[in-house]
Amino acid sequence: MGGNPNSRLWLRQMNTDQYGRIVGILWKRGGIAFLPGPAPKPDNSINYRMVENGQAECYMLRGPDTARYREAEQYARKHRWGMWRDHRSESPRDYRRKQREDEESKASLRLRVTLALLALFGLVAASAYMLHRSGNLQIQGLTG
Repeated sequence: MGGNPNSRLWLRQMNTDQYGRIVGILWKRGGIAFLPGPAPKPDNSINYRMVENGQAECYMLRGPDTARYREAEQYARKHRWGMWRDHRSESPRDYRRKQREDEESKASLRLRVTLALLALFGLVAASAYMLHRSGNLQIQGLTG
């Protein structure tokens, strides 16, 4: 987008995310400050250029410009630009989803093992109690 030291950035805040960070569209204008008014076309935004060059992925769920951003991402993927250079590349969104699923799977496995051990301990304790009550189990203590 050029190296003009007099360039100004203009941000159109769209939302804030779950962590309180600003979610918006960023444009660069040279010379004097870009005065607010009608928003420039999304194709001229830094966001769009990053998606088009494979430096970011489209994460818009809805909105009037979603189709343009998705097309830009498909263009970058097709030409294998940026993060899409390697055909095995995985989108950051998919990577985070898989990490979450792996953690959930590990937590689920830990829970199942814990429950199985508790059930086994319960069976052993119940069996020992029943054997003790029937007189078939003699418990001997250690003597020193």
